[in-house]
Amino acid sequence: MAADKAKTELDKLDPGLHNAAISMDQIDDVINNPAKANRKDVNKPLKGAYAPDRTKKLQCVDGCYALTDSAYRMNDTAFIFPITPASLMSEYADGWMAEGRKNVFGQVMQVTQMNSEAGAAGALHGALVTGSLCTTFTASQGLLLMIPNMYKIAGEMLPCVLHVGARAVAARR
Repeated sequence: MAADKAKTELDKLDPGLHNAAISMDQIDDVINNPAKANRKDVNKPLKGAYAPDRTKKLQCVDGCYALTDSAYRMNDTAFIFPITPASLMSEYADGWMAEGRKNVFGQVMQVTQMNSEAGAAGALHGALVTGSLCTTFTASQGLLLMIPNMYKIAGEMLPCVLHVGARAVAARR
C-alpha cells in the first residue's frame, strides 16, 4: 500500500524515475559512445548556479596547499609544530602571515610556532577558551601527543578543527 503511494508520488515528480534499472550493456554503450545516451540535455551548457565561472583562472595545487588555504581563510590563530608530513601546511600558513595575507575577516592570521606538539595543543586550548577561531596542523603521531588536550577541548565543547597530515598511524606488530 505504502509502496504504491510512493510510486504514484514518484510518477508525479518524474515519470519513469522508479523504473531506472538498466543493463550493464547499456551502461557500457553510454560510456563508450555518449552520443547513444537517450538524454536530450547531455550536451546543453549549464546555466544558473551550476554553471562554471569561466572568468576565474584555475590553479592546480596539492592537498596541503588547498587545506592550508581554507584553514588560513577561516581562522584567527594557528599554533604549529612543524612535523612531517604536516610541516608543509605549517610553512604555507607561516609564509602567508609573513606576507601579510588577510583572511575572510580582514585580519592577518597569527601563526605561532611552538616547541612541541603538546605545547601546540595547550596553546590551541587556551586560544579556544578565549573565543578565538583557532586551528593547528599536525601529523598522525603528533595527534597522539595531543590527546590529553583534546579531551579538555571536547569536554568544554569548544569548536576546533585539527588538520592532520597522515601517512599512517603506527601500530604494534
